[in-house]
Amino acid sequence: YSGMGLGAGTGSGIDKFILNKQIVFMGDSTFFHSGQIAITNAVQARQDLCFIILENGTTAMTGHQGHAGTEKDLMGVKLPLQDIEQIVRGMANKTRFAVHRLRPEERDKYREMLEKTILGTGVKVILASKECGITYYRKEARKQREQIKQYGYLPVQKFMNITPEVCENCLECTRQTGCPGLIPIQTDFGPKIDTDVTWCVNDGACERVRITNDIAIDVKPCPSFEQLTVIRKRRRRYTLPNMALDKLPSPEWISPPIISRPWRVHMSGVGGMGIGLASAILVRAGHKEGYRVSYSEKKGLAIRNGGVFAQIAFAKDQAVGDPRVSAYENPFTPTIPYGQADLLLGIDILEAARAVDARDNFRIGATDRTVAVLNTYKQPTIETILGRADFDPDVLQQAIFKRCNGELSYANDLSTLCERRLGSKQFVNIMMLGVAFQLGLVPVSAHAIAWAIKDSVKRDHRRNLKAFNIGRKLALEPHKLPPRPMPTTWDQLVTNKLRLIRRGGRKRAAADFERLSHTSVRQLKHLSEAGKYDLVARIYELVNYENIAYAKRYTDLLRDVYQRDSSGKNYAATRAVIRNLAKLMLIKDEPYVAWLLTRPEKIERDIAKYNIDTANGDRLKYEHYTSPEIPLGPWRIRLKLRTRNWQLRLVAKARWIRLLPSWHRRERDFRQWYIDLLGQIELGGDVAYEKWMTILNCPEQVTGYREIRYPKMQEAQTQVQELLKNVPRRSVNAELAIV
Repeated sequence: YSGMGLGAGTGSGIDKFILNKQIVFMGDSTFFHSGQIAITNAVQARQDLCFIILENGTTAMTGHQGHAGTEKDLMGVKLPLQDIEQIVRGMANKTRFAVHRLRPEERDKYREMLEKTILGTGVKVILASKECGITYYRKEARKQREQIKQYGYLPVQKFMNITPEVCENCLECTRQTGCPGLIPIQTDFGPKIDTDVTWCVNDGACERVRITNDIAIDVKPCPSFEQLTVIRKRRRRYTLPNMALDKLPSPEWISPPIISRPWRVHMSGVGGMGIGLASAILVRAGHKEGYRVSYSEKKGLAIRNGGVFAQIAFAKDQAVGDPRVSAYENPFTPTIPYGQADLLLGIDILEAARAVDARDNFRIGATDRTVAVLNTYKQPTIETILGRADFDPDVLQQAIFKRCNGELSYANDLSTLCERRLGSKQFVNIMMLGVAFQLGLVPVSAHAIAWAIKDSVKRDHRRNLKAFNIGRKLALEPHKLPPRPMPTTWDQLVTNKLRLIRRGGRKRAAADFERLSHTSVRQLKHLSEAGKYDLVARIYELVNYENIAYAKRYTDLLRDVYQRDSSGKNYAATRAVIRNLAKLMLIKDEPYVAWLLTRPEKIERDIAKYNIDTANGDRLKYEHYTSPEIPLGPWRIRLKLRTRNWQLRLVAKARWIRLLPSWHRRERDFRQWYIDLLGQIELGGDVAYEKWMTILNCPEQVTGYREIRYPKMQEAQTQVQELLKNVPRRSVNAELAIV
């Protein structure tokens, strides 16, 4: 139970009616204004309640005011400090009940104590003691500003980074943390998890995830996490093309005069996107222009857990005798009537879609009036991060444009553009104001908005002004910042990979890879272009995993399936084997993971992601969180190491270790089991084809490392054995085995 002091009373009230264990959450400020009364009552009534007091040293929910447990008030005056732990222990007197003060970031110890305490009887109190994240990172931001003031740049920055190639998309990190700094991305090898530079706070919670199950106790399941340190020697150079922001034409206001009716804007997003700041800027700019301004805001939960919107209306005082003036409400309300918004500013496209959905609380859009300016960046919801739900920004954009004036509306991935230009997505709200302004959708002057930005943003207003002007430029030239060129066809991918292999000095390997790629594409010539692309990507990985012979064994197995496949089914079975056979042949053992963590394309991606300018003296330093397992007879030794790149490069060369009989034996057996299935494929008939497709795709559910992976392997084999009872199959070809 929780809720501004109501939780404790609720828990006490129903205690005698239920048998379940009860937990009451309260903040430290709630403890002082009502919680301590509830605890004393629970002690006196001998109730079975566990009180978890979130002690963060402030009244965070309502603006970081002080309380009886803080040392200073807002003016800096010292207060008589009252210690919650001492107060609670005083309540106990001679009554025995558990009181524990713990730090939540010590995950293992915290969880163990939670379980032990909650399952106890009587009154229990846990003080979860940790500074409020907002106040902590405000202090960190102040330190960074002081460094920038002293040096002109940040000499050292640390980030938590994930290597998507190593990630197995088991989603344990997102399930156990729900961290908004973890985002799903699409790669050539399917969905993976990455870190978002703007949202990640580098607290290490994702790396500290541990697994306990029937196979192991308290193990770190994933080696894809690393601490990345950016080291700079001098002020950053801006290498992107000049956008000529000082030569922007004044826009023409395209809506009817405000004297005939109010102008209304609806801004939608989620917590942390700056809806409140953008609203404050527009309100101030409207006052500067002489409008009567009315506005309202709806706050959501922190970060991206809750929707946030603002509604603002501008109006002119009625002029006596002016024939253009219609009788609209005076005073007027900021709440937008059905279909009466002039501008929909969708900083989050999912919340923007909600604003025009007639099934929701309101629908502010209309095709004859509303113009939408949308940010198409896919800001994942908690459900998306946890792998429970998904959405397509392109589909949402089309739906919004159908309910607004689609011809005048604008959509672009402005968050990505903002991050490339300004180093963070946090300025996208101001950038979108610039887009809307330049399109003639905001009835104020550039001078009024510039003044409002300076008045609203006490620090860093120059970058906010720059974001506003970049938005104006993007409205005039939407493709001013084109995406980086990436290979899109299989032959472009071959060229790209050849460059990487040759740069490593492996000319023979490059020639073998090129020859095998072209030969395989010719042999599987009726595959779709996407299928050929996937094939080449996996040949490249297999060559680097072992050698060209190993990759050729893969293509031979594929060719055998392809010859039995059907063009009428668009070779769906072959495409399934392309993905899943490579997934099992690329066993992510220690040498392969070490290579993935240090290979050139990974380093190149990090250089682009963190804006590293090597010619300017910038460099990256890595500290990887690895947990290798060493088999010694019947024993398994798991190490917890922090490794550097030079150490991993040595491990990457130790492929000889794969000759050990017990080396990743379960993964090797599962690989061979799948290869044996390929020899049994009989694809005649629609029913048999669909069942074989289910069988061939069974490795897709096998994700994660060791302790997470092994139960999934067993489950997949069990499911396939059931399916094989009712499908036609050939006898196994003994030549399919891989040594």
